[in-house]
Amino acid sequence: MMNNLTVGRRLFWSVLSLFTIFAVLFIAFHQVRENEYKINTLNLKLQDYNVRMHETLHNTGMLDDRKLEQYVSRHDVPGLRVTMMTRSGRVFFDSSTKDYNNMENHINRPEVRDAIKNGSGYDINRKSSIKEGDYFYSATYFKEDGYIIRSALPYDNDLTDSLQADMHYIWFTVIMVALLTFVLYRFISRLDDNITKLRIFARRADHNESLDTEDLIEFPADELGEISEHIIKIYKRLQHTKEEQNVLKRQLTQNIAHELKTPVASIQGYLETIIGNPEMNEDTKKQFLDRCYAQSQRLASLLTDISTLNRLDDAPELMPFEDVDIAKTVTQIMKETALEMEHRRMAFDNRLPATLVVHGNPSMIYS
Repeated sequence: MMNNLTVGRRLFWSVLSLFTIFAVLFIAFHQVRENEYKINTLNLKLQDYNVRMHETLHNTGMLDDRKLEQYVSRHDVPGLRVTMMTRSGRVFFDSSTKDYNNMENHINRPEVRDAIKNGSGYDINRKSSIKEGDYFYSATYFKEDGYIIRSALPYDNDLTDSLQADMHYIWFTVIMVALLTFVLYRFISRLDDNITKLRIFARRADHNESLDTEDLIEFPADELGEISEHIIKIYKRLQHTKEEQNVLKRQLTQNIAHELKTPVASIQGYLETIIGNPEMNEDTKKQFLDRCYAQSQRLASLLTDISTLNRLDDAPELMPFEDVDIAKTVTQIMKETALEMEHRRMAFDNRLPATLVVHGNPSMIYS
């Protein structure tokens, strides 16, 4: 299923899963700590009761059942049960029963063992052997007097509710998770839109398809959307530049192909004149041959230009630039085309200044 999701959706579910796991663990940790805090608070209250009872008994010296019963009854705590026992675990007072002889020894009770070892101890949610139901026990060992006081409260609904975690905190956490999920979804959705459009752009660019479509016009107003727009604009600009270069190269190639006809026609004309006039004097023949040689050099230069154009995309620097005397170039063209212009009864009117220098490629300027 995850393989069918987009990158943004996978990122959303991954982050949401991690955040949910963290929230659940944090809530569980908080509940445990809060439960421990409430248990310790309840234990401290019962320990305080045990200490105050011991102080009263120690000061008054009352250890008979009647006085102990009166003391317990004076502190009207609903469901409170008080048990006193010796260091060996023998019970000699219990507010819930007077049948001490049939009561089992309490030395193995967890709270009693902890009290003898550490001075105090508690046990939670253990069934009483005298009364029905579960109790929370808290015992204190008073070593100087050699007895243990244990107070207990029934583990009923009221006590259970008091020990449970605060549900308001849990609801607050759930609401925050929902809010953060909504914010994360909005952020990931915008990110996913950008990635999807970039994927569409890459696929269309790879297949040379049109990029002027509505789904590639607008991107979300964020950093990734801005970068995506710049990428597409740069690609379009490069494509446009490449198309212009192709058009220019075709035009130059066509011009050069057309220019090839001129030196070929000149060479052919001069050679035909020489062949058709065997009695031509040597000076004129040499002049015609020099012009044929100049036109052959012009042909070689045009062929070099064609080769350069073919490599123009890979190495534009192959086109050399230098200072070119336009007036001298035009004068040379006048000499090279003189015979052809004479045959066509045409005149060359040169009104350029004596010196006219530009910076460029001599061969391309000649063309």
